[in-house]
Amino acid sequence: LEDPTFRLSIDAPALDIGDFYAKAKGILSINGHLEGRRSAPVAELQVQGRDISVAGQPVAELDLDLDLTGKRLNVASLVLALTEDARIEGGGWLETAPDGAYALSLRSAAFPLSSIAALNAQEAVTGLVSFDINGSGRLDDPGLSGDIRFTEMRLNQAPIDDGRFDLSVAGGRVQVAGGLNFDLDASYRWASQEFEAILGFDDTQLGPYLAAAGQSDLAGRLNGRIRASGDLSQPKQLEAHVDLTEVALTYKGLPLLATEALKADLANETLQLAPTRVRLLEDGMLEAVGEMNFTEVRE
Repeated sequence: LEDPTFRLSIDAPALDIGDFYAKAKGILSINGHLEGRRSAPVAELQVQGRDISVAGQPVAELDLDLDLTGKRLNVASLVLALTEDARIEGGGWLETAPDGAYALSLRSAAFPLSSIAALNAQEAVTGLVSFDINGSGRLDDPGLSGDIRFTEMRLNQAPIDDGRFDLSVAGGRVQVAGGLNFDLDASYRWASQEFEAILGFDDTQLGPYLAAAGQSDLAGRLNGRIRASGDLSQPKQLEAHVDLTEVALTYKGLPLLATEALKADLANETLQLAPTRVRLLEDGMLEAVGEMNFTEVRE
């Protein structure tokens, strides 16, 4: 038979996922069927789960509806609730043909960062996150766009600005742009491993980050920008340029150090510091300039 017909059914009301994946636990309910001809199969599958855990991430609710018609696998509905307050919804389709064309969407309303197990362990970071992501393309040339938003953010109990990051994937390039109390514009090409990143600081307060690092007596602010670029497969060829128009650091409210200009460049494994005047405490002054070659340091 060159193109036989068939029909298969599955009804598993209590499937222990721990039997298939050691880092998961919980019970899934799976129901569906597969029928038709080998050249044009038709299938439907429903998966439900409650109070499951995968690699340490609790999942309060999972509902997935799939169907297959010919060479298109369709995700009619996906609901993933990490908790009652952290609900992610989505859908999409994938062509099983060689080019692997696809489309997808994922979205969520704002939910606590503590719902994500990897972040819940970091008690210093709290707030709400939401996202809206859409994609289409081929598996060998993916496309994606969307945004991730952060609100009511606190770092070690200190409030920081709301933020948003825009994400895009196109032409073999990933780009992220946005910020919290700093600006970020970064891109990466996975074929060549080339990247570029620019960090911008506009009266960026350092207190929350220093407190999260266990230095709650320290505070400060930054103005200026830092740019880095290069090929991640060739770390010795990485380049960076630092142009900070203000660096200020205090200890328990008292001036510790400050400078109105800090410029430095890294290229060819050599760090060059431009002439810099640093005010120490209230009356001290330090002038610095220099160059360091990391090849010579390693030798």
